[in-house]
Amino acid sequence: MNRLFKYVYAVRRVGNRIKAWHRPTYYIIKWTLFGTIFVGVFFAL
Repeated sequence: MNRLFKYVYAVRRVGNRIKAWHRPTYYIIKWTLFGTIFVGVFFAL
C-alpha cells in the first residue's frame, strides 16, 4: 500500500501544481481523464 501511495501522491502534487497555475486547464485535464477511464471501462465490457 505504501508503494502505491508514493505514485498517487506524485500525481496529486502535479495536479495541485497545475490547479494553482491555471484552474481551467486543471479541470479540462481532470474531466478528460475521467472520461477516458469511463469509456475504457464501458467498452471493455
